[in-house]
Amino acid sequence: MIAIGIDPDLHNTGIAVVDADSILAVGVAKISAKLKGDEAVVEMCEELARFFDFHPAFNHHAKIGVVEGQQLYRGKTKNPDSILRLAQVAGAAVGAVIRDFDYLQRMFFPRPVNWKGSVPKFIHQARTLMGFGIASERVGRDPKTMWARPAHLPLADCVLLTPVTKGQWKHVVDAIGLARWGLLKASGNPCA
Repeated sequence: MIAIGIDPDLHNTGIAVVDADSILAVGVAKISAKLKGDEAVVEMCEELARFFDFHPAFNHHAKIGVVEGQQLYRGKTKNPDSILRLAQVAGAAVGAVIRDFDYLQRMFFPRPVNWKGSVPKFIHQARTLMGFGIASERVGRDPKTMWARPAHLPLADCVLLTPVTKGQWKHVVDAIGLARWGLLKASGNPCA
């Protein structure tokens, strides 16, 4: 079974297609960092539609779609407006998947706590990559903000739908993790 995972972001939305054993394709829907607020939301929504129109070959067999939902953390969310804008992008991603994936059987929209719990980003991403037999490397020094990327780029037998920069891998690896979580969830795995 094939799943697509999407990690919404206002400027670099990560996209990954996986099956149970391998990462099939990855890419990033990217817009200019100069765009802010509502302008960025509208442009990213348009870019997601263009992305799926431009890369139709990779998605026609995906049966599971997973787009990360958003949540406000009481007392911890510094800018609720940014989370609301991110939620708008996530909604556009769900719409794009439902529109473009002819074989889609299940659609999931989990909040971060539901698909990755409270495990720190670096550890969760390293585990995600290890689940596909891929070694990872740490990016960043601060334990609160560090993340993982594949140690060897590009991934063997993986189609790069777009170039992926060092800074974009944090979104792509989350998209890989979301797709993997969707496969486990659809199979009834209690660990998902």
